[in-house]
This record gives sequence, structure tokens and C-alpha cells, in this order.
Amino acid sequence: MTDPHLLQAAAQGDAAARGALAADYAGAGAEERIAILDGLGALAATGALPATELLLELVHRHRIAQPAITSLLIDPADIEDAAQLTLIAVLENIAQFEGRSRFQTWVRAIARNEALQVLRRKQRKTEPSGEEVPELAAFSRRLSSVVADEHAVRQALDRVPEPYREALILREFDGLGYDEIAERLGVPVGTVRSRIARARDLLAKQTWNFS
Repeated sequence: MTDPHLLQAAAQGDAAARGALAADYAGAGAEERIAILDGLGALAATGALPATELLLELVHRHRIAQPAITSLLIDPADIEDAAQLTLIAVLENIAQFEGRSRFQTWVRAIARNEALQVLRRKQRKTEPSGEEVPELAAFSRRLSSVVADEHAVRQALDRVPEPYREALILREFDGLGYDEIAERLGVPVGTVRSRIARARDLLAKQTWNFS
């Protein structure tokens, strides 16, 4: 059974507890994994950022949302887009997780919705239209299209809070890989991915307002 003290410590940002809980999850059976996710989900819903980051790390590393995505999408790029959008959606909606369903069920419902959105956008792209549909998952391409106005991008970037801003700068401006960023910041790769996903979401919305 999951130690509630370990959950609390991980949710408060204790690095050792976080590592121990991640290791417990990796070696746990199905029921214990569900309990860990539910416990972290409840803590993340209260606003505990470390709990949210660990949740996203587990979702990414163990491909928890993947069954819902691959039931609708087959193209690897589309699957990756939907997976990243799922991370963003969890970040934006975690406060709404009330524990009425299992976290795994909740996140897979989000993933299915994001996969449907990717599928619909892809279908719309095949139809004649004078209007381009922006995609958060294609943020790098969008950023490249507005980087000529670097001052505007930098202004928007200044409004992105830490630790998301630093991770995004290392990725988009310094060109570092996820593994390199993880080593530079001293955090797991899953955390790097979740922080960049959140930063892209925030910066993309602001940049589109500028452009």
C-alpha cells in the first residue's frame, strides 16, 4: 500500500520522496499504480505543483494516456502531438479532478478528446480554407513564423513564469535536447517535457496575440 507520508513529501517537492515514489510506481502492480496516481491526482488538484509535475512525468514515461490516443490515431507525429496536448490539458484542468473517477480514467478521457481534436484539425487542413488553424503541438513551427519580431516574442517570454521559461529557452533558443536540458536543470526528462509543454502553451497564446 502506498505510504501517505511519501505521497505528501513528494507533493511538497521532496526530491528523495519523489524519486522513491517514481520507483515504487515503476515496480508496482496495476492496483498499486492506480492508487499512486489517484493519490497524486488528489494532491495536484489542491495546487501542489510538485505533485502535478510528478503526475505528468508518470503519464509521459509510462504512456498512461497512450491507449486512448492510439485507438484514434496511427501517425506517429499525430500521436506525439496528442500526447503533448494531453500534458497541457492536464496542467490546465488538474484543479477540476475531484476523484470521482480514477485518475487513469480521467486522463485517458482527456487524451481521447485531444486525439479527436488532432484528428479534426488534420481533416480540416485537407479542406479549402483561407484560415490557418494554430496548433499548440506545432509551437516550434509557429514560433519560427513570428521570430522576425523577436522583441515581441521576448516580451511574451518574460510573462512566462519559472520554471517553465528556463526550460523553454534552453529548448527553443539554445537548441538543447530534452536529455541535455534534464541534465542542465537536474530534473527528470519527463519533467522537462511537461515544463516545456506548459511554457509553449502560455507563450503561444501570448505570441499569437502579438502577431
